[in-house]
Amino acid sequence: MEQRFVIVGGLADDHDRGNLIAALEARTVSAGLKLSWDWIKSSAREGWRPPLKYLNQLSASVDRDQKEGRQPPKLVLLRRLNKESRARVLTIDPDPVLVEPDKFSGPDLVEWLFSAEAGLTPQSEWVAETRLAAFICILAKLLRKKSWNKDKH
Repeated sequence: MEQRFVIVGGLADDHDRGNLIAALEARTVSAGLKLSWDWIKSSAREGWRPPLKYLNQLSASVDRDQKEGRQPPKLVLLRRLNKESRARVLTIDPDPVLVEPDKFSGPDLVEWLFSAEAGLTPQSEWVAETRLAAFICILAKLLRKKSWNKDKH
């Protein structure tokens, strides 16, 4: 199942929406993940207010997903957003992912969204304590040597 992410807010460098979505989708494909991205952009020209039409569509989409038992999109909240819009987003999702204050341009945001710090995407590496790693290795070796685990024709 594809996980949806919706970024809400603006960036300091007024990055182009299409370019950011294309960069996120390219990074998603290269990582072999099933993610979809959208960005409800706000800009300084509009007082950091995203278009109300898109917030209404997001709210309706989340309600519809919850009624149908699907996973609603995970919201990523940028810091450049006015108070009313921020309050509206928090009513849609009370626990969005908060991006650190004003340190991101478009490319930095893409890198951060795929980092372990953001915690949005599964990491290909895993870390375990020495004893747990040793236990898993032994268990894997035992499973490989079992007769029921071998292909016999």
